[in-house]
Amino acid sequence: MAGFEVTLHGRFWVTPEAEVGANPMLAIATGKSIVQTFDVSQIVEDGQQALYSSHCEFDMAPTQKALAIAYTFSGDGTGSLFLVVTWTGSYQVVFKKSVGQGRMVLDSGTVELWERTFGKYASRPDSVHYECEWCDHRYLITRFTWRNGVYAKAGSKRTKKAYDPAEITAIPLVQRPNSQPKQ
Repeated sequence: MAGFEVTLHGRFWVTPEAEVGANPMLAIATGKSIVQTFDVSQIVEDGQQALYSSHCEFDMAPTQKALAIAYTFSGDGTGSLFLVVTWTGSYQVVFKKSVGQGRMVLDSGTVELWERTFGKYASRPDSVHYECEWCDHRYLITRFTWRNGVYAKAGSKRTKKAYDPAEITAIPLVQRPNSQPKQ
């Protein structure tokens, strides 16, 4: 397992991409002991296909740190899975969403989830308006705010511009400057 240090009360370990076929795991250790594990395949539907993509620590509230983890899934890599883990007396997954070719933008108190959208011709390859998986897409951006211990949906908007999904998924986690952990 690949490991990384964060200031969120411990060391986190994730299953690296080399272990395709194994259920993706997230383990949390303090000192020399594993104190909690999460089987990603049990957290979200189709999670058993998830491959670790990236992570970042962020301030989800002025006095609360969290860890965001991005995974890629689906046979062709078009699925994006996002988890947010935080400490509230124990480690908890407080946000979990899977979307098509997505990105998560992190800010203190908010998360924006970018999800690719298809038009009405998506399933009609014979149409001149046909949309392929890897062609430019408009995105639905859904904003969630951290309130009373949960991320609550605060609204959505659709982009006017179409974006290349390869550019969006290449950087699955984006931190706004005020969400970066204070030292």
